[in-house]
Amino acid sequence: ETTCFFRSGYCDCNGNKLWEDGEPKFSCEKNNKYYLGGKSNMETNYGTRMTKHFKKPPVLCNELCDNFNCTYTFYTKPNCVEEIATEDWKTATIYPKNCYDDKCQYKNPATNYDFDLEEGINSGEYRATTNLIVRGWGTYFELDRTYASVKFNGYGNCALFLYEKRWFQGETGHFRGYLNETAGHRWNAPSDSSTLCRNINLPFFNNQTGSLETNDTCWENANRANQTSGPTGGA
Repeated sequence: ETTCFFRSGYCDCNGNKLWEDGEPKFSCEKNNKYYLGGKSNMETNYGTRMTKHFKKPPVLCNELCDNFNCTYTFYTKPNCVEEIATEDWKTATIYPKNCYDDKCQYKNPATNYDFDLEEGINSGEYRATTNLIVRGWGTYFELDRTYASVKFNGYGNCALFLYEKRWFQGETGHFRGYLNETAGHRWNAPSDSSTLCRNINLPFFNNQTGSLETNDTCWENANRANQTSGPTGGA
């Protein structure tokens, strides 16, 4: 699921316990948690600083192996509204110009090891956002942003656990792709059920989100258009 930062290893896409040509692999250097690029600037009282620093989302082998059905896009604003990231050393997701969903963002050049972020943004061809995209199974021990909403991609009955604190501690919410508005779960904030966007009740989480677990599914009814189409139950 998750490859830790600064660790070497490979993604065993075919499950044969051997690295084979074409399977993603990482050195400690290439599994660096910061986007490359940027220029060194001298600042009074701070010395040399590099511009345009953001963290890369953790490596998920199921994403790199194209072995997933569910996709979750987390937003720092309600109603799945995108927010542009500032140079705050926190996780950022980079989108190409005119791309606003998880499909066109997938494996775009900005995710490459040698992508020059500052050049890309200054050219107007890319933008850095506070979004976090998780594809398939994912385990995030530490989130460094507080997320206010999440968009499901409409595949099956995808689900996730969201935790108030890091390392899966504190208040816990179980969000599923199918919304049962009568269930009264306290982690759900009012949402437009005709969309695939779910608002998160941040006061329930004491206004912070610290860690996350997502699942994947092979459920047959795979292309739902809203949160109310699907099986009974839901969350």
